[in-house]
Amino acid sequence: MSKGLFFGMVLAAVPVLWPLPIARQQGPAEPPKKPEMANLVVRVADKETGKAVPGADITVAWGDLDDSDTKDKSTLADGTAKFKDIPRLKVKIQVVAKKYETFGCFLELKKAEESIDIKLQKSGSPATSDPTSAPQGH
Repeated sequence: MSKGLFFGMVLAAVPVLWPLPIARQQGPAEPPKKPEMANLVVRVADKETGKAVPGADITVAWGDLDDSDTKDKSTLADGTAKFKDIPRLKVKIQVVAKKYETFGCFLELKKAEESIDIKLQKSGSPATSDPTSAPQGH
């Protein structure tokens, strides 16, 4: 093969390589968008009497296993606990109070201000299928 033919083949191949896109370096990845926040008021009352249950321990949990978080509060004398800056996601609410059965439910936070009424069953009381044990008014 002559030098001229060799260089001609090399030069013919160069235009084929030229239009290949060059990988562009992208800027830093955008951080994941944070969900909007909500304020949540939990009201806890005795299922039979309707009276407030002070001192009930409430845990609000959200997220998945790798990125989960919780907030804990106890109810005041009026049976309420106020949680600020909870992500607008599906949250799990658990209520534990002396002399009452533990209560748990899920709630989808959709608005900036949310509330839920929870009626606790006394421990040892006959369980009923009364729908008032379900979360009320959110």
